[in-house]
Amino acid sequence: MVSLARTIRSIRRVGLKEWWHQMQYIGDAKSGTYKGKDQFGNRYFENLNPEEEIPGEHARVDSL
Repeated sequence: MVSLARTIRSIRRVGLKEWWHQMQYIGDAKSGTYKGKDQFGNRYFENLNPEEEIPGEHARVDSL
């Protein structure tokens, strides 16, 4: 179970709509720097903060 403080912090970082989208598709809210979009509509994000992400899982793809 995710703490209330982490949930509120995630909503502030990514916004309510994006937070809800992430909870529906990946079950966890993740923030990061937008890196780009490919020809298929996939969005690429990167979070280099070692306190928030497990090493090696600093990049993610959000496919719509």
